[in-house]
Amino acid sequence: EVGGVAAAGEAQRFFEQAAGLSDEEDRSADLIDRAGRMAWVANRVDDARALLGRAREAYDELGDDVAKALVDSKLAEIDFNNGRVPEAVDRMGPALEAIERVGTPADVAATAAQFGRFLVFARDYEAAAAQLERALTLAEELGLPETLAQALNSKSVLTLYRGRPHEARLLVRGALAVALEHDLHDPALRAYNNTVADSWYAMRWREGIALVEEALEYARRTGERTWELSFITGSIGCFDFLGRWDEALERAAAVEPYATTEFTRGLLLWVALIHLRRGEVAAARELLDRHSDIGRSGNPEFSAGYAAVEGSVLAAEGRHVDAFEAALRALPNEAISSAWWL
Repeated sequence: EVGGVAAAGEAQRFFEQAAGLSDEEDRSADLIDRAGRMAWVANRVDDARALLGRAREAYDELGDDVAKALVDSKLAEIDFNNGRVPEAVDRMGPALEAIERVGTPADVAATAAQFGRFLVFARDYEAAAAQLERALTLAEELGLPETLAQALNSKSVLTLYRGRPHEARLLVRGALAVALEHDLHDPALRAYNNTVADSWYAMRWREGIALVEEALEYARRTGERTWELSFITGSIGCFDFLGRWDEALERAAAVEPYATTEFTRGLLLWVALIHLRRGEVAAARELLDRHSDIGRSGNPEFSAGYAAVEGSVLAAEGRHVDAFEAALRALPNEAISSAWWL
């Protein structure tokens, strides 16, 4: 097992048991909510979705619109990590409206930052920019380092997509610095992911591996198993380009039994390219077919990444017309599809 059993799994069980013993409806809802969030940290995606769904229903019955909206924000994040960008956006609109009615300015800022993030990946850049600027303004005014780090990170992706990679690099590294300064686990790990993606985009493979090792140490120290798996998988491409194929395949084999999100499974597709370099065309095809649903992902980065790998496999199989068509599907996002931002 990679990295040992995370403490989050034990926390999930504790919160579930406590919820079952509580006679207070609001207390029980809060405990179920916490259990769902711990399940996500522990890489138990189905548990997380089910528990958060229960918490949402409980908050709805209690009339707690703020808590329900914050759960929707977390469910949107789970949707996003599984390639369901439209669903994530659809969740966030009503969530933000609810927060605007009855939430605090801090809640508005955090929810706007999350909404802006998903709008970036939906390629609705103008709407995304408006939400992110709103979040950044509130974060600065109210002294909210977590929202500041998240919004800076999302703005870096937006800036990259608008063709300004140097500015994007400064923004994401700034997001990482803020998160680390305040020891904000989730923002730090997301910023690490996007900083690694930036090093990949700039073809700095050794730098990327060094950053991955930093990120892995942080994820293990904080018990973030979902992120641990993502970082291990994300290093495979760097090892490939440095000719360290055995290490890349060892990491892939360690992660694959626990790869439950579309994000992590998509990163594993890089193994197919290593198989091709070794002349193992059948192994490459088997891996591609096993994760064929990623080619239909609602996240254009994910689907483009699949199409790019598919084109290489088809070419190796001698199906050159099909390979050309796959390359055309990848082309609109090919510059960013091999380094997946979050």
